[in-house]
Parts: sequence; C-alpha cells; structure tokens
Amino acid sequence: MIFGWHRNRIILTMLLIGLVFSYSKDSFAQTPSEAINSGTQWFLSARYGMGIWAFKAPPDPLQEEFTADDFTPTYIRDTIEATMSLQYVNVSLTEYESTLDWLEFFALPTTAQLGQKIQILSKAGRNITKTVSEILTAQNIDGGFGGRAGYPSDVLDTAFALHGLVVTNSSDTTAINSAVNYLLSAQNADGGWGFAMGRVSHIYYTALVIRALATLPQNASLATALNKATAYLLTKQNPDGGFGHSASSGQGSSTVYETALVYQILVRTIYDPISWAKAEGYLLTTQSADGSWNQDAYSTALSLRALYDAERLRASQIQSVELYKSVNNQLQLSTTYDAYNRMVIKININDPNVRFDIQVRDSAGNIYNVAIINGEIIFDTGSYPPGTYTIIIRAIDITTGMVVDEESITFTIQPTLAIPTLGISIVPIYTYVTAAQDIKLNAYITNQSNIQADISITHEIKAPSNNIINTGSVNLTLSPNESNKLITLSQFNYQFTEAGEHPVTVNIYRGADLLQTASTKIHVSPLVRIEPKKSLTPSTVAPDGDKRIRIEIELEGKEKP
Repeated sequence: MIFGWHRNRIILTMLLIGLVFSYSKDSFAQTPSEAINSGTQWFLSARYGMGIWAFKAPPDPLQEEFTADDFTPTYIRDTIEATMSLQYVNVSLTEYESTLDWLEFFALPTTAQLGQKIQILSKAGRNITKTVSEILTAQNIDGGFGGRAGYPSDVLDTAFALHGLVVTNSSDTTAINSAVNYLLSAQNADGGWGFAMGRVSHIYYTALVIRALATLPQNASLATALNKATAYLLTKQNPDGGFGHSASSGQGSSTVYETALVYQILVRTIYDPISWAKAEGYLLTTQSADGSWNQDAYSTALSLRALYDAERLRASQIQSVELYKSVNNQLQLSTTYDAYNRMVIKININDPNVRFDIQVRDSAGNIYNVAIINGEIIFDTGSYPPGTYTIIIRAIDITTGMVVDEESITFTIQPTLAIPTLGISIVPIYTYVTAAQDIKLNAYITNQSNIQADISITHEIKAPSNNIINTGSVNLTLSPNESNKLITLSQFNYQFTEAGEHPVTVNIYRGADLLQTASTKIHVSPLVRIEPKKSLTPSTVAPDGDKRIRIEIELEGKEKP
C-alpha cells in the first residue's frame, strides 16, 4: 500500500468489475480480450469473394458475374469499417491486402467514405493524394463538406472528412480550420449535433464530431465545445449501460453501434470509469457466441475498436505512485515535507507509449509546477504555504492524446521556520592597538521558512580579558518571500587597548528558542615601533685596535628585551 491510494484503486476496480458482470446474467459474455479475439476471427471468416464484406451469403464458387441483389446494401460501409478494425487491432496485413487493393481503386460514392478511405490507405502506406483532392472538392464556402461535390454541407460528411484530413496529417490548414469553424457553429445549445446545422441533436452525429475535434490541438473554444458535447452524451446513457437515439425524445433503446461509438469516444476524451464500465458491460453481454454482434459487420467493427481502446487503457493504467523526500542525497518514502524540501515523484506504469501531465494543487486550487531533472520528476516545496496539497497525474497516450488514466495523491507541507545559514562579517577583522576606529558588524542569513516569524538577532564582542566591548540586538519580522537578508547589527567607534583575539558571537532567537549561532574574531596586534640606540666603545681606536658597537631596540607595546 502506497500512502492509502491503492485501497481506493482496489475499491474502484471491484466496483467496475461488479458493474461489468452485473450485465452477464443469462447471456453470453467474454472478457474484453476474448471478445476482441473472437470478433476478429468472425471478421476473417465472414469475407467472401474479393476479400470484402459484401455478400448476403457465400457466393457460388462458379459464379462469375454479380448483380446488386447479391450484395448487401451496406457492403461499402461494412468493408470500410471492417478493414479499419483489422488495422486497429493489428491483424497481419496479409489478411486484408486484397481488401486494400479493392478499396484503393474502387470509386466510393460519399465524402464520408472518402474520409475513411484516406485513413486506411495512409496507415497501409499507400498513396492518398488523389483521394485527398477528391475530398477537398466537396468542401463548400461555409467550410462544411457535402456528401459529394456541390452538395450542401452536413455534419456527417464534414466530421468524416475532417477526421480523415487530421489523422493523415494534411497540410491544408485552411480546409481544416474552415471545417472546424463549420462544426462549432453547427453545435446545438444542448451540446449535441444533428445531421446538419439546425437539426435536432443526435447521439451518433455528436459522437462523430467529438471524434474529429478531439484529434486536433486543443484551444479554449474546442475545449468548451467538447466539454458540452461529452456532457450531452453522458445524459443519454441508458440504465443498461448502452446508448440509443429516438427521433421523438432524442434518447431511445440502446443499440450496439451507437454504444460502441460513444464508448470509444468517452474513453478517448474524458475520465469517467463508471460510465466506461457500464458501456463495456453492455457490449460484452450483447456479443453473439460466434464472436460477432448480431452478425452485423458494422456493429462488430465499432465494438472491436471500442473494446480495443479500453484494453489499451487498462494496459496504460498507473500501477503505483510513490513520493520520496531527498535527504542528504538519499531518498526516503514520505508524504510530509518541510519548506525547501525536494520531492521525487516515482510513477510505475507498464506502457511506454504514454506521457504524463502532472499538476500540484493546494486546497485553494492554485497550481504549482513540477520539473523533469535528469529523468526524475521533481517538486521543490520552496516557501509554499503550509497545508495539504494534491498531486494529479494523468497518463496520456502519445499517439491519440487521450487520457488513459488519472491518479491523485495528497501530501502535507508543514509550517517551517528554518535559517540554515548565518554568516557574520566585521570590519576591521585585523587591526592594531591604536587610536579609536570605526567598527561595523553585519549578519547574513539564508531564510528557508514558509511562515512569517518575529526573530531577534543578538551580538556580543569581548576583549581577551573577557570584558564586553559591544553588545546589542536587532528585532525583525522574517517573511517567507525573503530568501536572503543582510542585517547591520552594530556600528560604533572604539579604541582597542588589548592585543589578542576578540571573540564575536551572533545568535538568532525566536522567543527563547535558539535558531542559529555563529562566531568570528577580531585579531588585534600590538603596535610595534622600533627605535634603535647605538654607542661605540671606545670612542677612538687605532686602525688595528678592538672596537665594540652596541645597539638597543625598544619595541613599543612589548617588554624591552
């Protein structure tokens, strides 16, 4: 257990498991990974002929020509969605290469399908230049796209076209920005979108627009629109966990395709484990025993992608968060810190394809920054006010930009009064026994406190004989935002009369509590004056006679030798 939050994780996990399996009574249900595998196998077995999902029944092997009656009405849509899902769940390219060949040269009838086509071909490394040009011809002056060139703009085709252009990294920013503006202007007051501007909001169209807008770099207007739209979708979730539209009320019985699409959108855009679990529970319990969803390629394709995203999310969940205090270059587990402590945040996660968005917030909602230093996530408590703080960690998928997990952990910064450094300087520090001179004593302190405190700084200067030369105190209020402070403790004029070391002591008190002390010395040397005295005995000598010279030296301030 790491500081209590693992218990919350376990409770939440048990709750989500309960929600999922509450839908499994009297129905076929697999785990998400099993559902993805069986659904994928159903897809691979449901293709006929040219490798497309087109026929109502397996065709006669001897049949050479086909009519419209042989194909399902939705074979283009189903083939596109199935191929996208096989790519999405990383099925080998050899399994659907013939489908890509068909798709590359088949003339698709709508802008929406062209938007999906460029996604599929781009991901497969095939040329999309011609298809992109074809899409752009369908853009109207209002920024929206119609079903074909010359058709009025609608939300459906605009959402598909925009999504395709963005995820294939189109350089046509004018077309993209115009499409975004069209969609933002078409949003209804309830947060949803209808088929076209002014139409009643619909779950399906709203989800499509969110999917397109969520892939863009976010700004204030996009964030506002997406928040309103996801809030709209959440109000439409049924008690069974699914989603469905009704023309009369806007909310109807749950359908697989709407639930799958909305579930994938919610997983990509918001962090709401309860809603996720309910939607996943609906999908798992509506899957057929053959791996499909109602033997419908479209519903099966959307369900596979939604469950796959959710599985990736589970793989990207944060396993643990640990907070360490750095003490003398050693790390100690801790959730309690003083001012000017260094915190090292360690996040355990198994997915290398995520980045982290980390915020530290105080109880008032103020946000503080963390730093990355030599690969470590660092937070310095500095002079931040004492109190309880929360670290919010979001794991974000590098590819999609979606939040795949979010965790929070609290820690406390204690009230701290700390003065780790007290330096003193005195001028002069070397002098002589001489006439009166000016003395100046300064103190320099390093403040590492996060509270305001009244302190007093006392000083005392003594002679070698222990007589007090100078003493005094300075009272001041120390504020957290004053990291360094220089204080003049005393200025006076004094004549040193004793040679030797004169001790200087400075103390800092808060009340009667000694916080810091420091000392130095004034070095006083005797004043030395040499006065030579010489004599010659005898005063007169022969050139070769003996002579004696005597020199006396008198040292002022010392005994005579």
